[in-house]
Amino acid sequence: MPLPQIKILTANMQAIGKEAVLRGIQIASRLRGVRCLSRKDTLEWSANLGVAMEPGKESIFRRGKAIRELAVMSCGVVRVNGGILLQTDFGNRSALVDFQGSRRHVPHAAALWSHPFRGYYHYVSEIAPKICLLQEKYGKALNGITLCYPGSHRPYETEILSLLEVPGDKIHDTSLKGGVTADAVSVVPMEGWFQPPPNLDLLSRRLLPLATRGHEGGAFLYLKRTVKRRCLNEGDFLPELIKMGFTVIDDTPKSVAKQIALYRRARIIMGPHGAAFTNMIWCDPGVRIVEFMPSSLDVPYYEVLASACHHHYEKLICFNGGRSQYGFGLDFRVPAEAVLKKAEALLDL
Repeated sequence: MPLPQIKILTANMQAIGKEAVLRGIQIASRLRGVRCLSRKDTLEWSANLGVAMEPGKESIFRRGKAIRELAVMSCGVVRVNGGILLQTDFGNRSALVDFQGSRRHVPHAAALWSHPFRGYYHYVSEIAPKICLLQEKYGKALNGITLCYPGSHRPYETEILSLLEVPGDKIHDTSLKGGVTADAVSVVPMEGWFQPPPNLDLLSRRLLPLATRGHEGGAFLYLKRTVKRRCLNEGDFLPELIKMGFTVIDDTPKSVAKQIALYRRARIIMGPHGAAFTNMIWCDPGVRIVEFMPSSLDVPYYEVLASACHHHYEKLICFNGGRSQYGFGLDFRVPAEAVLKKAEALLDL
């Protein structure tokens, strides 16, 4: 069996096994009174308490007659009364395998992260805008608010917190320090999977002026990948793209400030699916986005993000011989002629 198919089969088996374990834990949790509320149930439960949950806006839960205990767990999920797990963003089942206790009490916590996915895209488009919203209300120093979420422990996270001037003592990394109990918990709900992330404008207004000078990119960008999910036949089209005026942006680590500078003047962005497309946030509206999507991985993250940023999005399906939704790391081949025709058409606009 070819190696790519072995990788797909292995990923599928791991996913199926993990899903079976989670379902078993969920059933066992119900027997001991732990309830993972669905999004609909969370909205109804909150409304009964008089708390309206609107995407992109702050909602505050407070201890009182109906709420005896409030906690932000180490996985980031909000837990109420010891057994009710709220779904404020995309899911809450990660709490079923979260056995760490709460080690600290804070007066007012902000729960910013409720699912196990960590990366540049998720932090920049989902977490940082929430911080900006809270700073607009409470000030840069977040008077009395403690930001609670499992950290990614990557340089971009530290840099964004620094650029937003968030005091270090206002961050509680639940993955390292455990969960917290609180008298009040703020959440800024998302609409759900593959829905436009709110408050991106707040983030871009804050960070655009901080771009690193002298690192401006061109108007036409090609995003190159060299570690995983690579285009195996780039030699068939990349030299021609360069002749057309495209600048190649490699995937070596860069500061957030430098990435803002590289992308802010872009008018066309092309390349294989990857976190670099997150940087369309820094561009003016109307950018032409062309994403090369492996046939084994058809997810609309950047199509949705492009819509939220008022860009024009197109997808070019590529081939790797796989059909698994778990083929995140597979290399693939691009229909070179289609790439060049698309580039020519966009340059003529």
